[in-house]
Parts: sequence; C-alpha cells; structure tokens
Amino acid sequence: MTITQIIAGSLTLLIALGGVPLQLAGLPGTWLILLIAVFLRAVEAFLPLGAEPVFGWPTFAILTALAILAELVEFLAAAAGAKTGGASKRGMTGAVVGGLLGALVGTVVILIPVVGSVLGAAAGSAIGAIVGELSVGGKE
Repeated sequence: MTITQIIAGSLTLLIALGGVPLQLAGLPGTWLILLIAVFLRAVEAFLPLGAEPVFGWPTFAILTALAILAELVEFLAAAAGAKTGGASKRGMTGAVVGGLLGALVGTVVILIPVVGSVLGAAAGSAIGAIVGELSVGGKE
C-alpha cells in the first residue's frame, strides 16, 4: 500500500465517520459510508493510487451486508414500536406500502435528488398508515 492510498483511505474513513451520527439521527448513515467507499473506488478507476485498490470487493460485500442488516433491524424495531403503541397490522402494512409508493412518486414529482424520495416516503407512510387504520375491518 502506498502513502497515497493510506492518506486516501484515512480521509475516506474520517468522512465516513460522519455517517455514524446520521444513523443515530435516523438518517441513512450506513448508505453514506458505502457511497463514500464506492466514490473512492470510482476515483481509483480513473486515477490509480497504487497497484491494488484501497477497498477490495470483500469490503464492499461486507459494507453492503451491514447496511442491509441495519435497515432490517431498524424496520423490525419500528414495527415493534408501532405495535407497542397500538398500531394495527393494516396500519403498519399501509405505512410500508405507502412509504415505498410515496418514495417512487416523490422521486418523479420533486426532481431534487434525495429530497423528493424522502418527502414522498414520509408523506406516503403517513397516508398509508391513516388509510390502513381507518380501513374496514378495524384492529387486527
């Protein structure tokens, strides 16, 4: 490993550490960390920093697996919290479906990157949860 790679890897690590407080605040910090590593790999594709890349494919596989695992844990924790708070299965399902559809619609309607997706997902989740809770059949 060259000194340039050590410096680039260290800077990437320092920037990626900014993803930890984001994750604690409920924002996609794990995906930011992965994105920063991918960015460094893309830079290395055009401007080689050494004989071997700073981050290899096993690193990306582990980062991706950890990001997916973190999302799964967050999803299950939110579902458990909603259930404890008295939400019905229909309300929780409506929130998930509404969030996914809202993110897709928000991406198309609000053309500002990420902002449209986040606002759409939030609005879709709220609308889906309300529709689910008010739907025929009551609590399940």
